[in-house]
Formats: sequence, structure tokens, C-alpha cells
Amino acid sequence: MDPLVIIVMTAVTGLFMAAVLFAVWRTQRSPSPAIGQSHLTGPLLPLGTAGEVRSPIGPTGTIYAKGEEWTAWTDSGRILRRGTPVRVTGNDGMVLIVEPMPTSEMHRRDGLTHGSW
Repeated sequence: MDPLVIIVMTAVTGLFMAAVLFAVWRTQRSPSPAIGQSHLTGPLLPLGTAGEVRSPIGPTGTIYAKGEEWTAWTDSGRILRRGTPVRVTGNDGMVLIVEPMPTSEMHRRDGLTHGSW
């Protein structure tokens, strides 16, 4: 076999392996694509994010926040009706923990208005 073919094929294989290793290294160093920090260990949405109840929460329902519908629950023991403004106080896995938004904050809720979805 021609030594030139062996050299070229070895170089091509080496460049391919270097490209694969670089892609793996870059992927490992890139930030998590989830909203917030991590989809399981960090906040799904920043604490204090405004939302609106979509289906009654008592104790579990759904809210609309940051352009998405989320499963949510509240530990206040209150039933939150559809349309109630809420804010995110934490998360339990993939479920948001919310509380009713205080009346003083309702007028500055990130532009979220009833029916804006």
C-alpha cells in the first residue's frame, strides 16, 4: 500500500477524532439549556416571576408564566382560582411552588394581563 495513502488517512482520522473531542468538551462546558439554572436542581424560573392561574390550584393546578404553562402547587392551603395572579416562590422537581401575589405588586406584573396568553 502506498505510504502517502496511509499518511493522508491517518491525518484525516486524527482530525476527525480531534473535532469530536472538541465538540464533547465544548458541550460539557456549556450552560444548562433549562430556564434558570438546572431543570431539576435549580430554580426552573427566577424566584418572584409573575404568573396567572390557568386551572384552579387546590393544592395542585397549572399556571401560565414566562410564555409557558407550568404545573404548580401552593402550600398555603388556599384554593387559587383561575385568573389569580401568583408569583413563583420555588420548585419541587418540575413543579413550581407559588403564592398569591400581594395586591401591592399586582400593578407591576411584567406586563402579564388577564387573557394575554
